[in-house]
Amino acid sequence: MRSRICRLVFAFCIFASVLLAQDQLGHFKEQLLGASKATEMEEILKAVEKSGISTSDLLALRFDLQNELRYRIADQTRTSKERSSFAQLALHNEGRLLKELELRLAELETTAPESPETSRTAVMLAQLLDEVRGVEDTAEKRAAAAKTRSSRVKALYEKALSIETKLEQNSPNSLTLKMLLAEKYMDSAEFEEALPLFEDYLKGVELREGKNSGARLRGLYNLAQIVALARDFERLETLKNELSLLGITYEQTMPINLRAQPNNKGAFDRGGMIRLEQSSGLLLSASRPDTIKPHTEKVVLGYKDRIVRANPRVTVRSSSTSNGHPALVSVDAEGNVTDVEVLLPESPREKVIALVKKWTFRPLVYKGARTPMKGLVYCWIVD
Repeated sequence: MRSRICRLVFAFCIFASVLLAQDQLGHFKEQLLGASKATEMEEILKAVEKSGISTSDLLALRFDLQNELRYRIADQTRTSKERSSFAQLALHNEGRLLKELELRLAELETTAPESPETSRTAVMLAQLLDEVRGVEDTAEKRAAAAKTRSSRVKALYEKALSIETKLEQNSPNSLTLKMLLAEKYMDSAEFEEALPLFEDYLKGVELREGKNSGARLRGLYNLAQIVALARDFERLETLKNELSLLGITYEQTMPINLRAQPNNKGAFDRGGMIRLEQSSGLLLSASRPDTIKPHTEKVVLGYKDRIVRANPRVTVRSSSTSNGHPALVSVDAEGNVTDVEVLLPESPREKVIALVKKWTFRPLVYKGARTPMKGLVYCWIVD
């Protein structure tokens, strides 16, 4: 009897300590994100570090802080001095957080390789790496670094997805990760890898929430992009109808980017240089000209509404030759360029066409067969 009472008391103490830790974490988070100045945030962080908070909770707080700092840096209602101070803190926090997340993940891979904390840590590291902007001194080095980061991000999402799927098939976390990984594949024009993930995501959401769930919007839209690229117009009409029932009109005003063959000459050439759209996004800025897609937000595991939700609003950015000269390129099933449509009147049309035609592209394999494509390419002309 006494031993049973002891076990009950011990269990209650553990439960109480968990609740206390959660309450303490919530209090710290409220203080940190509610601070009005960067200096206040730094003082709160120092206090948090001395409080004995767990490593995982401290990393989660730093990650939340980084997201808050990005928002404040972009807030044009703040003074330039305020934004500068937030940017300095963000740079310091990012560097430290990257190192600490790497160390924590390495530790967890040894002690608890398939735990939920390992999955969460991998996702935080992936999303942080995805926001890193290259500081290398040449465009070629920045491109190589961006490619390395992109590969690491995909590997981290794959690791987390494997863990979450083993814990529960079609859980909100596993569905979220399928979407994040698929969109990362889309960014690098790996359409064959993205397509089954979007399909699995849609099936999983339908099983959990039904066919009329708004959580299907983002997957339907992305899937429609690939289907349109493959010119499967019958399936595209079906997807358009499904989007319409959810209140979205699908208009492919700008096809998605194409991908160059690995054996091409490279980014630089005497006539100029050519980069695919996803590379320019990583190299230059987060803004990608002439694209239209559902507005989306980053999703972190462990928070409410973990299934990815789409906002029906779209973001359209104006054309800008500072991000390259955009051109619509038609490619046959062998990857050869058959037509080039230069999109901006101020672009040097003949030079852009001549440059694009020097390249071949890797065709999309859809339903087991190569298919012609039409997509977007950005060119930089070097005079």
